[in-house]
Amino acid sequence: MATQEITNINNIVTDENDWWMIYENESKIVIEGIYQCKGKTSTSLDTLVMVIAETKEELQTYITDNGLTISEEIENRGY
Repeated sequence: MATQEITNINNIVTDENDWWMIYENESKIVIEGIYQCKGKTSTSLDTLVMVIAETKEELQTYITDNGLTISEEIENRGY
């Protein structure tokens, strides 16, 4: 699977092998993630983008390539 961007985050299902994060499109700040877990994700906020990848490294590359910043909360968690 290539890195997948989702702008309509409505009942998005991930499995235990997926890595994912959510960032705010305008500010380019990652506000949720970087996780590897299964579950279902939804939000009514249309300013958010969810990114799903096969590896943590793919998400890190996506962050760099798209000029994203990791929120302080995620940095403190030691993503």
